[in-house]
Amino acid sequence: MNIKKYQKESKKTEMKFKNNREKLLFLALGLSEEAGELDHAVKVFLKTKKSREKIKDSLGDILWYIAEFSNNFDWTIEYIASNNRSKLKKRYHEK
Repeated sequence: MNIKKYQKESKKTEMKFKNNREKLLFLALGLSEEAGELDHAVKVFLKTKKSREKIKDSLGDILWYIAEFSNNFDWTIEYIASNNRSKLKKRYHEK
């Protein structure tokens, strides 16, 4: 699946909120929670070499939150990625 299609499909699973503030809080907390789950999965993987599926699942959940944040601000994930790439080029003095 390409990233544009993924972002469009993610809209089908978005939840409804009273207001945008409530939605942003939900997204921020959810993203933080998923990052914590990824941390735990990596810790387990480093000790046991197990948990690859959990790492993959956590990355997918993080991607969903990124898509929803992007949708909220009418940005594409491609735009976010491109912007980030430009920022990193400047930071690390890439040519």
